[in-house]
Amino acid sequence: MTKGSERNYILKILEDIDKKGLFVNQVLDDYFYVYEFDKQQRSFISKIVYGTIEQRYYIDFAVNSVSKVKVRKMKPVIKYIIRMTAYQILFMDKVPDHAAINEGVKLTKKRKFFQLTGFVNGVLRSVVREKDTLEEKIDKLKPIEKLSIRYSFDQEMLKYLMKQYDFKVIEKYLMESLKTKATAIRVNQTKTNREQLIKELQPVGLIENGHILKDSLYITEYGKITDLEAFKKGLFQVQDESSTLVGIISNIKEGVKVLDVCAAPGGKATHISDLLNGSGEVVACDISEHKVLKINENIQRLGLNNIKTKLLDASIYNKEYNNAFDIVITDVPCSGLGIIRSKPDIKFNMNYSKIESLIELQQKIIQNVSTYVNSGGTLVYSTCTINKEENESQVKKFLDNNNDFELIDISKEIDTYQDIKYPEILKSFINNGMLQLITDEKLTDGFFIAKLRKK
Repeated sequence: MTKGSERNYILKILEDIDKKGLFVNQVLDDYFYVYEFDKQQRSFISKIVYGTIEQRYYIDFAVNSVSKVKVRKMKPVIKYIIRMTAYQILFMDKVPDHAAINEGVKLTKKRKFFQLTGFVNGVLRSVVREKDTLEEKIDKLKPIEKLSIRYSFDQEMLKYLMKQYDFKVIEKYLMESLKTKATAIRVNQTKTNREQLIKELQPVGLIENGHILKDSLYITEYGKITDLEAFKKGLFQVQDESSTLVGIISNIKEGVKVLDVCAAPGGKATHISDLLNGSGEVVACDISEHKVLKINENIQRLGLNNIKTKLLDASIYNKEYNNAFDIVITDVPCSGLGIIRSKPDIKFNMNYSKIESLIELQQKIIQNVSTYVNSGGTLVYSTCTINKEENESQVKKFLDNNNDFELIDISKEIDTYQDIKYPEILKSFINNGMLQLITDEKLTDGFFIAKLRKK
């Protein structure tokens, strides 16, 4: 790919994200698959694309404070050019302001908006002049507005979360969500062990130990993860420690039969298959052929034999599965408020109306799949959100309506789980027997796990 053309692709990516309504990581993956960018170019493009989306409210506040034409009234292409250039001015010290502005003006000309080059140039130069006064302006706002602008988070969603958590908890959550975290990976014990994997990954760059799990690692400076030999060999699976905890807390015993009803891309299902050590059986299901294909790709790469996939809608009863499984994993579709660090689009696309629909779907799924659990079996309910209405409230509603199930207090079992390095850390996040992790730079993504037993 030609040097210097990165910003043109950044603009195209930002347009695609808006037009197609896709997550930023999906669009970036598609571009990186189709076009041959080197490691430095991929890093530069990713940083600006993610940053422009992640800091949208802050950027718009900066632009609106100097421009007579507000961002929402600008032509889409001009809006994207100004946002991506303003991000470089406000957040990227290694890019000289004048160079960023010149490239922004070039892009405006390239898109044939010659009459607006003066406007783009003027707005961006004004952002440079005023950038040191932005924090002072933000400090004058009301507390909820201040949080919204400083951390680029929807005000209505902030009010919603503040009914559930203290102000300081939400502020820390927002602050941590803007920090960059290394990629979490899980050792595939079927093919290797932790020590051997570390040796394989030595050329990659920085490798850190898992924060709470023995068989998790963090890697950086690897370029494209699918190009790593260790990945191709199936020696590891990309999976956050919070998600990996589902398999640990399920307390897998050899020979059991497990169903994962919302399994794509297969992290939890393949982990459980690995824990079974070739015994038992895992059935990994999802609602679309594309998602099932993703699971199959990971199964094949990881070399697992005791796992199969099935196209299945978890909200619709399947007679074949009635009372058929020892453990049912139910990682339901959710608001995703625990993973905004990796999917910043969620901050702007999620609203209460969507959450209400998700809550209804979650109730259907958990009620339906509970019939697949055999007597004495386990139902594990999890989400990647911090929203209590999707988490604790859902579990309590389910238990109120299903007296044949009981809650297992995770805090009473946690010392017995294998692979957990620091059980005391996890215990501090357990409330009423359920685990609620809040996004943390040195811990995990935001994640919820509850464990139920069929009497």
